[in-house]
Amino acid sequence: MFKRWIGITLVLIGAIGLVVNVSFFKGSEYYDIIRVISVILFLGGGLFIPEYLRTDKK
Repeated sequence: MFKRWIGITLVLIGAIGLVVNVSFFKGSEYYDIIRVISVILFLGGGLFIPEYLRTDKK
């Protein structure tokens, strides 16, 4: 469950980073760097979210 919260947090940080990057840093020299980091956080966080629980039938 802890990994899921880390994943959700990383996805939110990546998505907010992408929105801020497109909105404010369009003409900046850091545009590409921030975009790459935000996409990596967004996709990397998505790997932590799926949590498949197995049910033990007794």
